[in-house]
Amino acid sequence: MCRRRKVLAALSLASAVSVGAGGGLLWFYKLVPEILTIFTALAVLLVLFAALEIRAGKEWAIHLGASLATVAMITSSLSRAHFRALLQFGRAPVITVLDVLMVAGFYVFPAAYLIMWGYLTAKIMKEMKNERTNSHHP
Repeated sequence: MCRRRKVLAALSLASAVSVGAGGGLLWFYKLVPEILTIFTALAVLLVLFAALEIRAGKEWAIHLGASLATVAMITSSLSRAHFRALLQFGRAPVITVLDVLMVAGFYVFPAAYLIMWGYLTAKIMKEMKNERTNSHHP
């Protein structure tokens, strides 16, 4: 289980780094209002905190990571700015880099996290069921 927990933490970290790098570039090139940069930084800090707690073996953090991954995918999917940015893919190097970071940070790593989380949750539930079954039969 330890290795899988490390994978979940790494996926969270990768998402945070991607979103953080994208936010940093958006701030550097003054492409977004400063308030969005602040909210991005806060979100990145929350995901980094979750990654550390996941690595430390905190079960609640593993579920928090799944919630954060879901929120990331939904909010990005509903964002007109993200959609418009994707339409600009390939038009300028910085926009292309930003798009790649956005797709990685808001979709690829969160989706991988959710797949792994679902697998782990199913496995844990099966183990718990087996333990209950075995405890009834001495």
